[in-house]
Amino acid sequence: MKLKGFSFLEMVNRFPESTTEECITIYSILGGIPEYLDLWDPAQGIRENVIRLILQKDGALRKEASRFLKTSLRELPFYNTILSVLAEDEPKLNYLYNRTGFSRAKISVYIKNLIQIDVAEKYFSFEPKKKESVMKGLYGISDPFIHFWYKFVFPNLSALEFGNAEIFYENYIKDELPGFVEQTYVNVCREFLILMNQYGKLPVSFELPQTFYGKEGTIPLIAEGEQGKILVGLCKWSREPMGNTEFEHLLQLTEQTGQEADYYYLFSKEGFTNELSVMAKGMENIQLIDLESL
Repeated sequence: MKLKGFSFLEMVNRFPESTTEECITIYSILGGIPEYLDLWDPAQGIRENVIRLILQKDGALRKEASRFLKTSLRELPFYNTILSVLAEDEPKLNYLYNRTGFSRAKISVYIKNLIQIDVAEKYFSFEPKKKESVMKGLYGISDPFIHFWYKFVFPNLSALEFGNAEIFYENYIKDELPGFVEQTYVNVCREFLILMNQYGKLPVSFELPQTFYGKEGTIPLIAEGEQGKILVGLCKWSREPMGNTEFEHLLQLTEQTGQEADYYYLFSKEGFTNELSVMAKGMENIQLIDLESL
């Protein structure tokens, strides 16, 4: 029997004293696994918890990725290779083939096994009118902790084994972590839209939000609703507020689908520029959502 981890909303309730930004970051590292979340000390910062739990030799989660995979998989060295490449976030099967040197048949078997234990997933794009614009055959790591481990730690294990955990964090994790967290932020925004839809807070009833993987770029959130209405969403996890440039890029990406969006939901960690805020006030179909609104 497979038990799903906590949703973000359920996870947030375990950390009432933490900010929304901190909770999203924790969620991106540990996912919704209760056992992992119990180990996290909210009185300490992100850096301190990662070092204590994952990087230090006696850390409670230092050997967790290997232990978990060994319970379900054989030939772990081959899976290490597959997961290391998947963690590079280049989701095309051809990229896996070129980077690993494994046959496509072998890769397919390994990924199928990883999907069965909820470690990997195959991405299915939103199907637009212009179907030729969609990228297909995309794969990635679905388990947040496994993703974190193979993104930051496993490729640099030798540096961690013979170095200092604090220095390792500064050299290999600190600057790259925000980009990693952004992927989880998209999932949190998706969960927000699903809840809004369930409570009838969206303009019309929508199907589950998907992602459009276009050959010219990606629309993080897109959903089709009643009467063919289209909702698109953009998520920015950055130190800079979202501005008109990002919104105009979203409009260009939406053109790839061959459809026009009826509603725009813009999510931004650091809020929005005055220019974009003023424009949105004059347009009922644009919603600006910051962290405090999630």
